[in-house]
Formats: sequence, C-alpha cells, structure tokens
Amino acid sequence: MELIFKDQFTPDDMFVGASNQAIFNTTASDRSILDAPIIYDALLLLGLGRDQHDIEDIYRLLQSPFLNTADEEEVQQQLNLVAYLQFKGVTTISSRELSYFAESREKAYSCPSFANKLVKVRTEIRKIGNLGSSLQWSDTFEAILEIFDWPGSFSNSNENSLLKQWENLFSEFKGASNLVAPQNYTKALSNLRLLCSREKQRNSFDSSLALSYFTASDAIGLEFDYIWFLGLNDQQWPEPVSPSPFLPYDLQRSANIPGSHSDIQLTLAKTQFELLLNSARISAHASHHTTDGDHDYRP
Repeated sequence: MELIFKDQFTPDDMFVGASNQAIFNTTASDRSILDAPIIYDALLLLGLGRDQHDIEDIYRLLQSPFLNTADEEEVQQQLNLVAYLQFKGVTTISSRELSYFAESREKAYSCPSFANKLVKVRTEIRKIGNLGSSLQWSDTFEAILEIFDWPGSFSNSNENSLLKQWENLFSEFKGASNLVAPQNYTKALSNLRLLCSREKQRNSFDSSLALSYFTASDAIGLEFDYIWFLGLNDQQWPEPVSPSPFLPYDLQRSANIPGSHSDIQLTLAKTQFELLLNSARISAHASHHTTDGDHDYRP
C-alpha cells in the first residue's frame, strides 16, 4: 500500500523507498524495532561481550550517533581506528584484538575511553558467571548500555516512540524470569534479540498528513473528513471467529470475548461501523473485490 501511494505522490523518486518521509498515518508496519538504528546499535553494544565480532558491526558502533562520546579527540581517534581496521582488510576481529588496538598508546587510533568501556562490559558479564535469570541479565544489559551512555542525545519523535517500545519489551524480558530457565550470556542476548525482531514498530500520528490507513479498531476515536472502507466483503466483515485455544470455549462466549463467537463478532462489527460512520464529517464510502480466483465476495 505504501509503495502504491509513493508511486502516485512521488513518481520522480529514482529509488523506491529512498525517502523516509511518511505518505500516510498507519499503525501497521512491516518493520520490527530491530530494524531501527537506535535499537540495532543497542543490541550491538550488548554483543560486545562476545569473543568474536563481525568487523562491520565494530565499524558501525565506532561511528554510531547513539553513543555519547564527550571527548572530541576520542571521536577522531575512533574514526582513525575504523580506518586502520579497514586498512587491515579483516572481516572478523576478536575481543582481545579489539582491546589491544584500542589500548595502543601513541597511535593515532588509540581509544583509551573505548578500551576502558570494553573492560567494564566484560566485568559486568563476569559478575553473573555462567547462568543467570532474565532479571539478572536485564540488569547486566542495562549496565552495559549505561557504560556507553546509550542512547546519547536524541530529539527525533520516532526515536522517542521506539525507546518506549524498547522499555516495554525490556520489562517483558525481565518478567520472564519465572518462566524461562537460567541461561548463559549468549542465550539471554539471543532471546532479547528475538523479542525485538518480533516487535513491530508503532508509528506516531502526524496531523500534517492528509491520508490515514487504519484497521477499523485502530480508527475508533479518531475524526475524519472522509472514510473509505477497503475490502468490506462478507469474508472480512465481521472479522472471522478466532477463539483462544488456551481458554474454555464456553467461558469465552459467556464473557463476550471478541473473536469467540460469530454473534459477538457481528455485534462488535455493528458497533464499530456506527462509530466510524459518525466520525466521518463529510462522507463515508466502501468497496470490495467481487471475485478473487474461484471465490465470489458479497458486501
């Protein structure tokens, strides 16, 4: 949908997706928070306790805008270290080698502050030993991020939104202590990364955009000049029944849990439809496909 609109509104763009400018408001996103640079760099920082590193990850970290390096001289030295490692032409680097280069005195690429932080990272990880709970590892991860003063200075509203998602996800990771067996550093970091990869980015509302693309549930409570219902056919509206497999069916129906019974879905759809019609200031329209392969659809 986004590509279709971008093709219509910005047909002169040479590269599809080259612009980060949003075309419409939407709560839907195909990107996880792991795709966001501010979160991706946080996980790279947490990975500095590994024995081996991809050299590209180290390049990225040494130039990351989300690490608050107060010493301007150190900033230049970190860039020099990137240039030196690029000159060496390696694809991976061990933690021992990275520390050795960063600690090299009287070298243009000497990064004493960064080297000291690497020592602190290893110290924090050693405090737990081999196995620890999710709560213990979350405390360690928070300490590592604090060592590097992540996320540094930021002012982007989208980054603020991402950080709120990160905080909620991190709380979820902490709360898994009673559900997940003690784990080592590598497993704990892998689980946190998995949670990030499953968490979709939530987009903030931009009142300057003329178009919004929402599900019916997301649009409730908002006001519009025009509303156009897409795909409003008998297979999609009311939404199909999908009772939870973890609760007794009779309990779900008696409690009127959405998705548990067709009657409940119909009542919910009628209520939502009336609310959305009332939220349209000028007019409301609806459309749907009449056929899709061998399937025929009705309104």
